[in-house]
Amino acid sequence: MRDGKHLLPTPYGYYLRVVVPKDLREKLGKREIKKTLSTFDYSLVIRVARYLLIEIERVFFTLRGADVVRGYRLNLPITDMIVRDFD
Repeated sequence: MRDGKHLLPTPYGYYLRVVVPKDLREKLGKREIKKTLSTFDYSLVIRVARYLLIEIERVFFTLRGADVVRGYRLNLPITDMIVRDFD
């Protein structure tokens, strides 16, 4: 996240961009996830983007059939909401 490779500045604020892994593209029906962060405040953008990246990784693990990540049970309702939110 330090290099900002997932952040896309636009005239309307920053977007988070994440490439969907090839093995999950058919399940998600997309090659890329884009989510507006609705702000120009870079310190807030970084904090929100970090949280969303973690949640997106959880979605990827869930879609691959993993139900536990780093010893924690996945919060499936949150990850399901985020997947719907990207549509």
